[in-house]
Amino acid sequence: MGGNASDVGAWQAKTSAFDRVRSVAEAASKPLSVAHIAEEAQVSEDTAREHLERLEELSVLLKSEHGETTRYASDPLYSRLQTLRDLIDNNDRDELVALKDDLQDEIREWRNEYGVDSPEGLRKLAADTSTAAGTRDIQHTARNWELVSYRLSIVEEALDYYARYCCDAQA
Repeated sequence: MGGNASDVGAWQAKTSAFDRVRSVAEAASKPLSVAHIAEEAQVSEDTAREHLERLEELSVLLKSEHGETTRYASDPLYSRLQTLRDLIDNNDRDELVALKDDLQDEIREWRNEYGVDSPEGLRKLAADTSTAAGTRDIQHTARNWELVSYRLSIVEEALDYYARYCCDAQA
């Protein structure tokens, strides 16, 4: 967990072992071992393993074997569907349209600023910059563009399914 002892104690007191294991595993940017997740979640390895296996059965996590070590990572499909559900639950149709417009504007600004149509085009530009700072800035923008494009695809999907999920007769 990485916090001070009182923060860890409060987290343990207010959060179930299952929720702590899930939180650690879902927040990871790469697959983590059972031992690592157990340590971060402040549970035994047996408890972590039990909860991780259940989360895998529920398709919340993906399990992989690396030599003799089992690792768990967030399932990207589950994460996408959760994000989709959150968008639909927390926004009306007009808010989703506004969000889509904002994301499209951001992409349009990058296209105009750099004269390319994609993050891949930006990466080609990065190879031709004359400074390290310029290269880093362009690569950073390329990563942001990919994230915004991904978010835009989910917002568009939310709009496609809005009527079905929200019973919006005007959709």
